Amino acid sequence: MPETAPKIHPKTKKVRIKTKSSGLDIASLCLPSSFAAAALLLAGSAFLQPANAKKQEDCALPVILKIEPDKELAARLESRKGFCGGDAAYSIAARDLSLWLFGDSFFGTIENGKRINCRMPRNCIAIDEHLEKKGKLQYQISTNDFFPPPKPDGSYFWPGDGAYLNRRCFLVFQHLVKTDTSLPAPFQFRICANYASYLDLNQVKQSENDKPLAIELDIKAEDSLLAVACLKDKNYLYLYNADERMSKQGSHPCTVSRLPLREIARPEKIAAAVKQMEWWQSSQNKWQRNQKLASLLFTDGASEMSVVKIPGLKRFYVFYIPADKGAIMMRSAKRPEGPWSERQEVMPLNAGAGLFCYSVKAHPQYSTKKGELSLTYNVNATDAERLFADSSLYFPKAVKIAIKEVN
Repeated sequence: MPETAPKIHPKTKKVRIKTKSSGLDIASLCLPSSFAAAALLLAGSAFLQPANAKKQEDCALPVILKIEPDKELAARLESRKGFCGGDAAYSIAARDLSLWLFGDSFFGTIENGKRINCRMPRNCIAIDEHLEKKGKLQYQISTNDFFPPPKPDGSYFWPGDGAYLNRRCFLVFQHLVKTDTSLPAPFQFRICANYASYLDLNQVKQSENDKPLAIELDIKAEDSLLAVACLKDKNYLYLYNADERMSKQGSHPCTVSRLPLREIARPEKIAAAVKQMEWWQSSQNKWQRNQKLASLLFTDGASEMSVVKIPGLKRFYVFYIPADKGAIMMRSAKRPEGPWSERQEVMPLNAGAGLFCYSVKAHPQYSTKKGELSLTYNVNATDAERLFADSSLYFPKAVKIAIKEVN
């Protein structure tokens, strides 16, 4: 694989496919994995409650008081040169610093609402001093992937979530993806491994030759995509994982595992820690080390989600866009392992013909009021020409919601 990303041309040959479940024609492309994975949201499906899941929590559901555009966060994200749009958009917060992770991203220029001379690295990052009221994301993007693959064999990293450790150091989980042109377009990729990367922001700008340390983990990607969302408390890092063994028609049933923080602070310990990782088994009401006994928290999960504690509220919240619903959904729970409430619609997503929404993420570090939360999501197009003609597409959309918990 070349060291630099290929130049993206708007006139790429289109392939027309037809989904079995909805009968919907999708004019699409041989796109990178984040594009293709998002296209699964168009398929639609029905989900069953897992037999081993603990009964959903019987409680009064939180009330959504308002939802509106988040102009402040949109201004922080705005960029017309260098970073010109990308998906994933995970953010991991330290006390005064945030690390943003992006998947397939446009690198070039935006002029008059159009993308000009863009290339597409598979991933990039940004750094933000989120306590600065009028701060801007400092994007670290070039024609090269910020997180290079282990080998130049056509593979690349797709970001997962992660956690702040200490002293400007972050742990980032990633999924190694390989292009496979034998598969039908636009699904010409396969996820083949789970990795962990350690990133020291003190060293980010020192040398382009310094590559972030990436460690392969002993959890097969065909069994579980690790850390599609993460949650950290005083003692543990909780990984919310997509159980690919139970995945059907775009669904990603969710499990949870946990790692002691003391066991993951140093890179040389992470592989052994993951081997000994505990998984939640609701039928026995306990944490145990057999992945095959892990309970499904809910079956309509996504391959990218956020699990957060909202400032001023007591419960934990998960935000995601399921394959069977064109909307941002949420669930809540008293404990990281649940039981989780029934799902609630936060915001319908009616993008329009040839467009689809995916990749919702929560960013609680930007909240300034009790019960308030900033979210981003992405709007993509099935026709790549539209992405060049309209730079508002494939750029994180920011909204702000206010939630009230009912006793």
